[in-house]
Amino acid sequence: QEAKCIFVVASVTRQGNLFLSLHVDIPSNINMPSAIPNKRKFLSKPSDPHSSEKKIKVNTSKVSKVTFPGSTKSDKKYELKMKKLHKRQIEQTDEKLNVEEGLEEANDLNLDDDEDVLDQLEESISNTNDFTRAIESGKNINEGEEGHGSAEKDTAAVSMRATDQTIEEKAEASRRAHAAQKQLAKERRALKSNAEIIAKAKYLWEQVRRRTIPGNKRQKLIEQLNETVKGQVQSIVCKHDASRIIQTLVKYSNKSQRNSIAGELKTNYVDLSKSLYGKFLVVKLLHHGTVETKQMILGELEKNILKLIRHKEASYILEEAFRDYTNSKQKNSILQDFYGPEFAVFKKIDGPRSLDDILKVNPEKREHIIRNIRENLAPIFDKGVIGFTLVHRLLFDYMTHANRAEAEASSSLILEQIPEIVHTKQGCDAAMLLFAYASPKNRKIIIKACKPYIVRMAEDEFGHMFLITILDILDDTVLSSKSIISELETKLEELCMSKYGRKVILYLLVGPSPRYFFKQNLSTLEKCHEIRKDTSKKDACVRKKELLSKISPSLLEFVKNNLKFLVRNSLACQVVMEVVLNAEANPSSILNSLAELASGDPAESQHVVHLSYACRLYKTLVQGGHFNSEGKGFETMKDLGFGNKLMDSILAHIEAWAEGDGAFTVLALLESSNVDSMKKNEIVSILNTHLDRLKNVAKQPEKKGTKLVVELLKK
Repeated sequence: QEAKCIFVVASVTRQGNLFLSLHVDIPSNINMPSAIPNKRKFLSKPSDPHSSEKKIKVNTSKVSKVTFPGSTKSDKKYELKMKKLHKRQIEQTDEKLNVEEGLEEANDLNLDDDEDVLDQLEESISNTNDFTRAIESGKNINEGEEGHGSAEKDTAAVSMRATDQTIEEKAEASRRAHAAQKQLAKERRALKSNAEIIAKAKYLWEQVRRRTIPGNKRQKLIEQLNETVKGQVQSIVCKHDASRIIQTLVKYSNKSQRNSIAGELKTNYVDLSKSLYGKFLVVKLLHHGTVETKQMILGELEKNILKLIRHKEASYILEEAFRDYTNSKQKNSILQDFYGPEFAVFKKIDGPRSLDDILKVNPEKREHIIRNIRENLAPIFDKGVIGFTLVHRLLFDYMTHANRAEAEASSSLILEQIPEIVHTKQGCDAAMLLFAYASPKNRKIIIKACKPYIVRMAEDEFGHMFLITILDILDDTVLSSKSIISELETKLEELCMSKYGRKVILYLLVGPSPRYFFKQNLSTLEKCHEIRKDTSKKDACVRKKELLSKISPSLLEFVKNNLKFLVRNSLACQVVMEVVLNAEANPSSILNSLAELASGDPAESQHVVHLSYACRLYKTLVQGGHFNSEGKGFETMKDLGFGNKLMDSILAHIEAWAEGDGAFTVLALLESSNVDSMKKNEIVSILNTHLDRLKNVAKQPEKKGTKLVVELLKK
């Protein structure tokens, strides 16, 4: 009670907590310790920011030390430091109080347009609100100190008046700058050519392109839009916004309107193809235009084929025109530009012809044409434009008619780009011939480039044939195993159920069998086999046996672990069949599982007898091989002894098998020489007891298997 307060230092954290440091003067006749504990006080946020009532919340869990003058820790340096801190905090408080008042004045001035100023002021207030309340609460705690409170109020009043004027000036300046900027942008747009036409066209376009607009209303808007841009299409079509307008106009306009637009752009299609935005209109006209429009566009493009194919933008237009909008004669006409100047100039006189036709008539020009194709392809490969069907067709023509030296000379240009061309028919055929001609060193480079894409190639419609070519030509089977087979083994389940991926596995098991490969798909592979005689040393049978021995263990293990799942898939079922018949290992465990899978009542909807491809699997395994239509007999590969195992599993329901899709399996059991004769007789006796029912079923036209069983029983 006898102590006298000298000053209070208030310190506020970012969270809005106020810490008060009370400096007091203690009479000398009172004995006090050098430091006493004092509760640290936190101010809670008042519900009303303008209210003078401040609630004080005391946190008794935290304790701080208060230092007194005359104690061992107080000295002049410490007092000076605390006074400077107090002065700096008071100045910050005054400035932030002025900001709050300035915001109110700014709102009175209706500064709605100056969003930046308002955002800054609001952000300042949100960051300083708690600080301001805390300082005001500190003043209430120490309101007995007369001089300190009055000084703060005077300073705040002066600062508020100064800030008032500053805020108003800044807001007015910002509003004027914003208006000037808008006016400048408007003037710049007006200075651009066709500004009024584009503005009006944009307004119409925004309505036309809506999907919900009625058809009759769209046609009226299309007519207005067509009249707006008529005569100005060429001047606005290369602009990024106007190009979309003309594309929409072509899409929804009628035949006469499209012809009018195409006529305005006549003789300018080459330049449009090179334009970043104009090229899209060329595609729209090719897609929606008439036959005459397409011929006009193609006629202009054909005069600049060699330049356009090397251009960054125009090459895509030329590729789309070649791939989707040309017939065979037009394709040959485009390709003749690459054969040399002679064919580019005189192709209209001679008529469009393929390279095969040209070389049949003029075989002496082969070297000249091959050299010109190679010289024209070299800059295309350097540009990286190798994914186009036009380039693939040229490369295929080149590889088909080139000799070994010429093929090796061009192969060095695209060794590492092979994965980019195998997704098309001609690109894959060209890659197959290129690999067949390549040296062992170049073959390793190609395999290294393809390794990250092995599985994707295997599942591709054309790419799987390139993988088969590698496996069929490469002498280094260790490299084939590490680079290709090892990648295939990681995705066996995915490949077995893939339409094209399974063919790579089947080729390793059965070779180029017409059962799984069409003859036209094997034509290029046969050419590679002819080339292989000069470029490879290992015997084909030895190569096949080595590859089969490397993949057989993993295939058998995979089929054994996933048999129930694989048998119920039509594509994977073929792989199971060929693994059992051709893999270099004992398939007895798989056969036992298959026989067990066939047991049970066929009346169940999930029974394998209801799957035609599963019944075909059982029939082939009972026969021990496939039926040879040419020799009219069975290709017995192995004496599997599967017939006796299957007989034991299905004997209890043999009549149900004979009535459905399993009838051919029953027929195979009766005709097979590998089945015990006593068990055959048992089958016959059971079926004879149900002969009348079988005859009724055999009358149905789709029950051909049952009909054959009945005929066999009559004998």
